[in-house]
Amino acid sequence: YNLSTGGGTFTVDGQEAFYTQKQDVVFDNTKQGLQFVYAKGGDYKIGQHTVELYEGGALMGKTTFTLK
Repeated sequence: YNLSTGGGTFTVDGQEAFYTQKQDVVFDNTKQGLQFVYAKGGDYKIGQHTVELYEGGALMGKTTFTLK
């Protein structure tokens, strides 16, 4: 989360949550590809990372990946 790179806050289940980046997407149920290009401010931390996708405050998808 970094305001200077486009991050911010939103509300989930009545709680403030932080996001790293947001992107508008036109959902048309066609399994379109989507990617985020993120200009990192420093080295990524080794270990497990989680990516969550929200729409209107509701969790739509979630995945994890590990950096070694």
